[in-house]
Amino acid sequence: MSIRANQVGTRNYQRLARGPRVADAGELAAGLAEFGLGQYEARAYVALLSGGTATAGELAYRAEIPRTKVYPVMMRLERKGLATVGGQKPVTCSAVPPSESLEEAIRAQIEKVNSMNALVSGLRAVSDGARRLRGAEERKYTHVGHAGVLARAREMAASAASSAHAMVDDAGLGVVSECGAELVAARRGGADVRVIASPDSIGTEALASMPRGIDLRIAWPGHNCVVFDGSGVIVLGGEAGRAAALESSAILGGDLERAFESAWDRAVPAAPLAALEGGAAREAYDAIVVLGEAGLGSALASEISRKPRRMAALLEERGIGLGERSLGDVIGMADAAVRATCGGSVSLDEKGGSIMVESGVNSGSSLPWARIIEEYLGSRGVRTRTVYQARARRGERVHIKMSGRRAAPHKT
Repeated sequence: MSIRANQVGTRNYQRLARGPRVADAGELAAGLAEFGLGQYEARAYVALLSGGTATAGELAYRAEIPRTKVYPVMMRLERKGLATVGGQKPVTCSAVPPSESLEEAIRAQIEKVNSMNALVSGLRAVSDGARRLRGAEERKYTHVGHAGVLARAREMAASAASSAHAMVDDAGLGVVSECGAELVAARRGGADVRVIASPDSIGTEALASMPRGIDLRIAWPGHNCVVFDGSGVIVLGGEAGRAAALESSAILGGDLERAFESAWDRAVPAAPLAALEGGAAREAYDAIVVLGEAGLGSALASEISRKPRRMAALLEERGIGLGERSLGDVIGMADAAVRATCGGSVSLDEKGGSIMVESGVNSGSSLPWARIIEEYLGSRGVRTRTVYQARARRGERVHIKMSGRRAAPHKT
């Protein structure tokens, strides 16, 4: 069974390229879900196309978006290449024409559908091979169209007895979040329910709507699927809104379970990032990844090198600059990162003129962030004195005492 993605993508592209009419603005916004846009993002993009450049307040009014949501929506549109956001106040947002912004999305959609067809062929081979080995009746795979994806996912989630493990992109996370009630019920029944979401989902409605009680981490997923009880598999088709479902395949399910556990060990807990807003949460995740790859080694090497490397340079190389941030923002990012990676915290004692960086484990994970805070304060003329304390089996603590000119703790 083939999936005609070229025709679907081309029709949506041509419809958007002609320019929206007021009468079908809602239909266009709904159609943008196929390109991975959430409801607010789609309405905002159509509003910008039809009404031109807008301030945050104007966009919230035109697109009927809550004012508290409009800034994150603008940032996500810019990150997806659908809009540009001006840096001057008042902040304005302009739409990138569909002819420029959606061509790549259409190509990506077609590639994902082709990849999904290849996966389905693999599912068929696995199912046929397992049937021959076991001499059992074949359990057939099925394609599930856009309308049936959610129903099938809910059905399989509701029947999960031992586990439900998801590795999904931001579009797939939307499907998983819609199954929240079934997943929570499965967890209450003793099932192990865990979800790995893509970094692109940070700040999205789907991530925010995930129910409490479900273990959620962030990492780039190697697959876009959900595995139930180690053998039932739904392979999600990204923006195309389609899926392939296999009721029982111990071979494929086992392979995906191993991939999930490997990704889970490397993933970043999502809860600490929730305290940050929009772009700050994504930057904190990127900083965790950067420092996880090279941060501790650089920090230790700096202690013995005559020419120590600035730790902040590791972040700057990835576009995460700290120079224009307030001390409160830097501490907020560091606190989220330390909570996510080692169960610690970063706190500021304004009266005492000190900062405490604590880790829940003796792994050295807090050292790169302590070094970054020192560098930040030094760039503002603040002298520091640092004391490191290792507490047996209780983690580590870095105490940074400040003197001289103080950095502003909060934005002005």
